[in-house]
Amino acid sequence: MKNSDIENNYNKEELKNKIKAIEVKEIDDLYNKKVKFLYSEIINFTTLAQTSNHEKYYNNFNKIKIASRRLAEVIKSDKHLNKNLNIYLNSKNENIKNQYENIIFDLLELFNDVNNLSKSYENEEKLMILAKIEQDKIKKDVINN
Repeated sequence: MKNSDIENNYNKEELKNKIKAIEVKEIDDLYNKKVKFLYSEIINFTTLAQTSNHEKYYNNFNKIKIASRRLAEVIKSDKHLNKNLNIYLNSKNENIKNQYENIIFDLLELFNDVNNLSKSYENEEKLMILAKIEQDKIKKDVINN
């Protein structure tokens, strides 16, 4: 699967044939090249914004920091998910296979949002993307819903 496969509008049926588990080294490279930098940028932006807007937006920027930390943790934890992908994407059990495909599409949507965030230059647009990521997380949280 390539970046062009997942950017913006992707066809889930076409992507199902391209899904494969990736090597742990590739996950580490993604984390080190994209996520680490983006996380640093978000923390710098929110810290600067908090110093300029002491009370009014402090909690909002703190939530953004927490969300970006969680995002970095999710990417790092993908290593463990990847092991299960190898097993369950090739399973004869269609239900479990479909659930893993849904997890992949949720991650692809998240990666697409992160990619859009890294390309954005407008602070307002960045905040909107971060808010979308947070709302998607809440909506897809099957444990708390």
